[in-house]
Amino acid sequence: MHIAIARVKSTYQQYSQILSCSHCTLLSDHMMLAAVVISKLVSILEEIFHVYVRRRTPRGDLNHQSDYWSLSVGEYMVDSEIEWAAVMKVLIVILLKRTLDTLGCLKRIAKANLREAQFSMLRAAEQKAERISLDLQSGDVGGSRT
Repeated sequence: MHIAIARVKSTYQQYSQILSCSHCTLLSDHMMLAAVVISKLVSILEEIFHVYVRRRTPRGDLNHQSDYWSLSVGEYMVDSEIEWAAVMKVLIVILLKRTLDTLGCLKRIAKANLREAQFSMLRAAEQKAERISLDLQSGDVGGSRT
């Protein structure tokens, strides 16, 4: 899961470069592609959140499941459920903030260049990201909101 988080972060970094390029944002094809990619990233982030929720359940000694839980922060090896849950929650919160910032920026920049269907896709992605954020903040990690 931490590999998926790293890939999502990398994609956001690449798209922030595109969104800061005035020439790139003038092309409707670029903005349409950006809308599709960002929307897909939100779906991936939603899946990461659901995996986080499933893995938060007690599983016993993490040392026996090193492949399943393997995560380190620099030299520091995350080796307990509490540490893993805390680190993953922080990473998800950071990605959610970046997601909402990117969606807001894309909506502002691409408003004139997107068709209503793509703009609706961005609004739906934004709502999904906000719902994940609320569930994470409220402790409703079961995702019971719709």
